[in-house]
Amino acid sequence: MRHVAEALEAERPQWPLWVPVLVAAGALAYFSLPEEPGAWPVAGVVAGLLGLSMAMRGSTLASLAVAAVLVASIGFAAAKLRVELVRAPVWAGESRVVGLSGVVEHVDVREEGGVRLLLRPWAIEGVSRENLPIRVRVSVRQASADVTPGQGISVRARLSAPPAPAVPGGYDFARLAYFQGIGAVGFAVEPPISVAVPVDVASG
Repeated sequence: MRHVAEALEAERPQWPLWVPVLVAAGALAYFSLPEEPGAWPVAGVVAGLLGLSMAMRGSTLASLAVAAVLVASIGFAAAKLRVELVRAPVWAGESRVVGLSGVVEHVDVREEGGVRLLLRPWAIEGVSRENLPIRVRVSVRQASADVTPGQGISVRARLSAPPAPAVPGGYDFARLAYFQGIGAVGFAVEPPISVAVPVDVASG
């Protein structure tokens, strides 16, 4: 054990290089959890490790181990903080057809035809204003070429929550959508029509 401590001490100039590695490891550990941890337990663990690290100041093997775990826990806590900062309403319940009105933020022309619209909704049938997703992504098989960013549209669409991975470890669109504020996805059942953007929405 003494030889390990001596080897680590000899590498002291390289210690800072491990900081980003440990932070990334902590963030990766967060995103690999099967369930969402509470904010207060995460903060408590970081605070406890910080106190323990300060009490064990020095270059002993134990103090270095605690410091490494502390840095990793900071990465874990940073990931949790980011999740909380971008938290927004997500479509609840089963897929259903609803009336949707929103501002077009982005138009993605599809090679196979039609477009995919990223909307900032101001109204969704059956959804209260406080529960509106920040963004909704809607595919339109046939849409007018006049649909442009900044335009207000109204459309009937079948919406659902962003899909989870089809297989364990597969592409996780739901996670990507979460961090982009996309709380619902779907497809139009009727062509969208242009509508005026409410003053309070346009000014916001």
